[in-house]
Amino acid sequence: MTPAGSAENSFVPCNVKLLNTPGVHFLARRFGSPGLRQAAYDAKFLAGKWDTGPGEVSPVLVETVLRYAGGGRVALMGCGTGGLAAVLDRSGCASILGIDLSPVAVERAKGLALAHARFEVADICSWECTGRYDAIVLEESLYYLSRREQERFLAAHRASLTRAGAFVVTVSDASRYRAMLNMIRSRYQVLEDRENWNARQRLIVFR
Repeated sequence: MTPAGSAENSFVPCNVKLLNTPGVHFLARRFGSPGLRQAAYDAKFLAGKWDTGPGEVSPVLVETVLRYAGGGRVALMGCGTGGLAAVLDRSGCASILGIDLSPVAVERAKGLALAHARFEVADICSWECTGRYDAIVLEESLYYLSRREQERFLAAHRASLTRAGAFVVTVSDASRYRAMLNMIRSRYQVLEDRENWNARQRLIVFR
């Protein structure tokens, strides 16, 4: 777990601008210290680039998660500001856990005051699961991990799924992340592999 020391008022505007520069953001996120990685994610949310409200959540994703989770337990890895959590909360999920590296995102998600959701600041690469989930959702987040981290996360948390549970992953650009998708297809039982918003985007369900 990473420290939760960042806050919305702790950033000098020039730092936000610098960390949102594509090359700088990538280097900070992939190779930086834990604190710098966290700052890079915070910068995206402070600049409004990654804010996703309930109205911007894919209906296909919501329908898929609800079909596998039913009224059960859902873990959202890279939950952002809580848009998907808000929709699932209204749809009758009994328990929703949202994890994000950015304290800014988690603070905003907590501000939604959802009845069945809780949010934690943590690095999903080192997240220690203490329960079992009907759906573990990685909405536009798995590809931010290195290949080794992707493999390690999925292998470690396969046992965190209930017997009928599944991973649900969305990818904004299937061609760009073809290697990751093929790794999943070759190592896991794929239950669904289809378009999300459009032909370029994929939603893949597996266990």
